[in-house]
Amino acid sequence: IQRRHGKGDAFLVRREILNLQLTDITVKAKLSSTHQQVDIRLQDLKIDSQMPNTAFPVILWRTPVQSGWAGREQKQQMALGRDQEQWDTPSFLRVCAKRRVLSTKGSTEDLVYFEYGALLLQSVDFKIDHAMIFVISEVVVNWLEIFRQLDQGHSTATTWKTARVGDDLPSWQPEDKKFDPLSAANRKLHFDRLNLHPVQINFSLHGSMVEFPSFLAKLQNAFFFRFLSSLSNVDNSPLNFKSLHLQCFSGTLDMLKNAVTENYKQQLLLSVAKLAGSAELLGNPVGLFNNIATGFVDLFYEPILGSLDSQEGVIMGVQRGTTSFAKNLVFGVTNTVAKIAGTASQGLSVLVLNEAEQQERQAFENRTKAGHAGAGLVIGATQLWDAVHRGVQGTLENPMAGAEAEGVGGLVRGVGSGTVGFFVRPIMGVMDFTKRVAEGIRNTATLGDEKAERSRPPRMMYGLDHVMRIYSKEDALVKALLDRVARPNLAYVAHVLDLEMERLVVATYSVIL
Repeated sequence: IQRRHGKGDAFLVRREILNLQLTDITVKAKLSSTHQQVDIRLQDLKIDSQMPNTAFPVILWRTPVQSGWAGREQKQQMALGRDQEQWDTPSFLRVCAKRRVLSTKGSTEDLVYFEYGALLLQSVDFKIDHAMIFVISEVVVNWLEIFRQLDQGHSTATTWKTARVGDDLPSWQPEDKKFDPLSAANRKLHFDRLNLHPVQINFSLHGSMVEFPSFLAKLQNAFFFRFLSSLSNVDNSPLNFKSLHLQCFSGTLDMLKNAVTENYKQQLLLSVAKLAGSAELLGNPVGLFNNIATGFVDLFYEPILGSLDSQEGVIMGVQRGTTSFAKNLVFGVTNTVAKIAGTASQGLSVLVLNEAEQQERQAFENRTKAGHAGAGLVIGATQLWDAVHRGVQGTLENPMAGAEAEGVGGLVRGVGSGTVGFFVRPIMGVMDFTKRVAEGIRNTATLGDEKAERSRPPRMMYGLDHVMRIYSKEDALVKALLDRVARPNLAYVAHVLDLEMERLVVATYSVIL
């Protein structure tokens, strides 16, 4: 969102960043002269990224239910969110409380008495890249600046008192706030039972340098910052927060906040310290161990579980256990190989590629996914050939370009950069090939698993001002094509599709495609 100055300031939507989808919000309340009861349920929540060529199209969603031993605790957690009337639809978020009314009509309570209170949140996957973090931070900075400008013409209410010592100029003193024992902050609370159920967040971070906010523009060309960014990837790190159970709690609202904050603050610090174990630089050893351990446990757990049903169940259990072991072993090993090779390739790219080439490489990485082993082999071979070709080409073009631009000094630098590229680019290509092949094998092992996808393609913004109109799926698909074949955020005018649905012509303010 950008503020436009002129006749009557207006706000223009420059691009769509996030798409928040909430499904089935239910509020049930039961009121009587002695009790007040409320039950709030959110069936599902998903946040999609609307950024072009993003590493993670879906940022936040419910963790898919796993099979075997790994999904046992998750299913128990989901059972807490199910409704007795709708047993097969566990709620993503559930908040419930029951309050006992102590005051009589016309009086005010000095104690808020809750018989119970509970909060339940299902396990979630949270994946974000640096580009999204930078864009969100820039939006926040812009909004704070707008609010600051709007607030400049307003003053807070003050109380002025005449000074008795010195000159006759008035001195400002803030008005004293009286202590109100019945205010919301000072009123006493009591919970017979307060249950905050455990939460697991599977966190992933991807170092992306596609876009930088304006307040970090000075760091965009900093080699050290770009190099650290390329090594900061985190892959599916499990952040576990244990439950908090309070029995017969009595105190103020601030005391309750402090108890909850301290509980989760310590657990958050411990979880953040474990992020190093899921770093892609190390190949995500925590994820490798968890996958192998899950497959090994299922190898024995599934047959035992099947034996409780029948003799045929033992055979089916052996089949499920063996399949789970092979699947988790292949996934864990290939995922580790892909992460190490990808991190090495990304780090080398910082050494030899300029900013434009890095952005082009990042966009290609994000929009081309190796869905299976065959696709990984093709994409990896393409990247390997491109790296070798550009390495050889750079040894010839870089010296000539440097000499034309800066003379003898540019010639020397061109020879140096061309020589480094001649040796480093093929190595980078081999790492890309290894990564793509490993990704293809990994994704082949999980072809039947549930994967998160965007609820809808990102919307089209129209004209030079990027005006937002009613959502059109056809225009959104045209935008997706533009993002793949041209640079993002082109000023769209119109498009024409022939009757055979084979040819598409798109007109923008700069080019016609």
